[in-house]
Amino acid sequence: MGRRGQQEVSTNLALLNQLVSAYQLTGPVDSQVSTTKRLMEKDTTAVGPALATAQALVTANRAAEAQPFLDFVTKYGDAQAKEGVSVILFNIARPLLQPPQNWPEAATKLRQVVATANPSGKIYPLANYYLGLSILQQIPPLDAQAEKEKSCDKAKQEESMAAEAEAAFKLAPPDQAQNLGQFQKYLDGLKPRIASMLKVYCK
Repeated sequence: MGRRGQQEVSTNLALLNQLVSAYQLTGPVDSQVSTTKRLMEKDTTAVGPALATAQALVTANRAAEAQPFLDFVTKYGDAQAKEGVSVILFNIARPLLQPPQNWPEAATKLRQVVATANPSGKIYPLANYYLGLSILQQIPPLDAQAEKEKSCDKAKQEESMAAEAEAAFKLAPPDQAQNLGQFQKYLDGLKPRIASMLKVYCK
């Protein structure tokens, strides 16, 4: 690319960045989204605008549209940017934990939080606690289905979910010790039951 072409690209990127900044301040969100997408196509360092646009979508109750921007930041951002992603994802997950709960979707989002959060930060242990809880809440109906259908696949799925929940709880905040003790007692009680189902159903 010649010098003129490089200058044009540089000018275009500067203009797009200015537009994104303006839309962040004044809206509308749709214009911010479309401009940020154009910027992301041209510049993999556009982590700040992508993160800001993801937050704008969440604030506008359009969280489902934020994922491509969060994915971009996760791919190209530094540790601080990824922590920003984890905060946004955690805020997306929190309403799913309130009635009427959507435990499977909450678990999906919280897995993303755990994957992007700084293990030494504040979000990581909280996300693990709620991830374990989201998985735990899905086990009783699955257990009933496994027994009713005498299903080897569902028994294996239950075993996997119980193990994932237990691992998440081990990384949860220590101030939840009382709840964690109760959860662990339940999981310990499940182990012989799951083992029995696997033995009987998986022949």
